[in-house]
Amino acid sequence: MKKVSVLIACFNAEQYIEQCLRSLFVQTLDDYEIIIVDDGSTDSTVNIIHSLIQGMNNVIFIPRKNNLGTIKTRNELLNLAENRSEYIAWCDADDIYHKDKLITQYNFLKKHPDYLGCGTWYKKFDSVNKKVFKFLNAKANTLFTCFGSPVGFPTFMQKNNIGILFDETLDSGEDYAYISELAKSGSITNIKRFLTYYRVHAKQESTLNYQRQKKVHDKVSRETCNFHLKDKENLYQYITNPVISDSCCLSKFVKQINHLNYNKDDAILASIFDYRFLSYNKRNIKFVMRYFLHRNVRMLSIIGLYIR
Repeated sequence: MKKVSVLIACFNAEQYIEQCLRSLFVQTLDDYEIIIVDDGSTDSTVNIIHSLIQGMNNVIFIPRKNNLGTIKTRNELLNLAENRSEYIAWCDADDIYHKDKLITQYNFLKKHPDYLGCGTWYKKFDSVNKKVFKFLNAKANTLFTCFGSPVGFPTFMQKNNIGILFDETLDSGEDYAYISELAKSGSITNIKRFLTYYRVHAKQESTLNYQRQKKVHDKVSRETCNFHLKDKENLYQYITNPVISDSCCLSKFVKQINHLNYNKDDAILASIFDYRFLSYNKRNIKFVMRYFLHRNVRMLSIIGLYIR
């Protein structure tokens, strides 16, 4: 059994697949494999992959003539990897791994078996240049699934053979839905190293079909909130849109969040709200100052989200 199976679904990735694969070939982890399914590419992706993997015995490549879509392809990858490895790592065909990514995550998960999986901090590049810091606190990551994915999906490594598949009834946002389901059955964290480079470009699903993805995102968010926050349905509007437009809205927001300081989980949820408020309203200095004044928030409460 391999230590890790790296799973890649690709479609028309001729511009990026070579750089992606070369970053996988130089990983410092020993005894790992790469499983690639091409979802009916019409460009030179298949030829490029064939030329790159000649003579390599740790790469499984399945080129498919028909295009079935990313969701079905990812489920196919899960089925192919079943019982082949201890862990699986997700990689998109346009992203790049740091050479120590696999070994760092593998060693972490072996040392901390209570975690179902872990992502890494990552750097966006190409059309956007930005560092992305994800939470380390496991409970915060579970609660954050009410808002969105607590991990960057192409950074994620998880235990294999869990039995959870991607929802094929969705037409977008399947990675968020998948992570949300995983988080219902186990703890997820992140490693505070920038070990993944996430390419941002015009051909991505999040760019091409933003509204479709947002619709699915809102649906998953609502369902996840109902699961984790059964007695807090009145907070949903603040979860989905923490943008403040006027003083009255600010007062209502603060009142709702101040009610959350009853127990440890509520305190973590309140800290997530504080973090999101600051992120979404950072250009409105007046409201940010008033918010933190009325909330009597210590910055340590937000910093605590980044402590495991």
